[in-house]
Amino acid sequence: MFGVTVNYFSSIHSSTSTKQSVFFALSLLKNCSHVSTIVLSDGSEAEDHELRKYCESINVHYAHQGRLASFGDTYNYGTCFLKEDWIALMASDIYVYPATFSAFDNFIKNHHELPIGCLIPYLSTSDLLFQMNQNRLDAYASLMTYNLNIFRRDVFLKIGGVNTMLNGCFNDIVTCIQLKKNGLDVFIVGGSYALHYGRLTVGNNINHKYIEDEKLFITKYPEYYDEAGYFKVKTVKFFKSNFLKVLFHIDRYYGNRKFTSAIIKNIPFFQKI
Repeated sequence: MFGVTVNYFSSIHSSTSTKQSVFFALSLLKNCSHVSTIVLSDGSEAEDHELRKYCESINVHYAHQGRLASFGDTYNYGTCFLKEDWIALMASDIYVYPATFSAFDNFIKNHHELPIGCLIPYLSTSDLLFQMNQNRLDAYASLMTYNLNIFRRDVFLKIGGVNTMLNGCFNDIVTCIQLKKNGLDVFIVGGSYALHYGRLTVGNNINHKYIEDEKLFITKYPEYYDEAGYFKVKTVKFFKSNFLKVLFHIDRYYGNRKFTSAIIKNIPFFQKI
């Protein structure tokens, strides 16, 4: 069984759909039999009494710290209320199916020998091209973004949760680096799929400050930074497939990087389990 914390932010500048989205996202989670606990972690400056009342009506824990919180701090606070061995971090614009979590459960049972650091689903929309691949294979993902992410609870605590120094960018890459340093991998689960509204949370996230985060990331992880790289990161450092590494080096050698998108899109094929 999984415990899920849903990350939510709102301000006076947010659109109506921001709040309506979290209502819908929570209601769909309630249809998932493999989800035992749900927490809505609200990082907004002020508590939302309407949201609290709705959460209480569907047995969801509403958590607010009494202040404006960062992206990472809001996720970390929500996980404090989860007791399950496997926990999920979910954005408020992710719409799951019952099979989304049952597929995660099956993957864990069938691949307990793998060094699982994080599990991610295929999505309708994603900044990661391979996450939208129609040929949905179980594979080493190597990279991830924070949309819907499954961690073993002890692993999440070991890596210190979500980085709280960053405002909302590069947190996912830092998590990938921390998992890699602990000998753990990110996997994409072929049977797991969810709808992603598409950058709704980013567009209205009052703590989303890319330039500041980029400077912090470069200072902390200069060996992973690449101005011309995918996500401005040396993605080749994360690949499991030597063939993928060779393709990337060839692409960079010729200087046009025209194959980069095609390579990223087909990561599940090159790194299938």
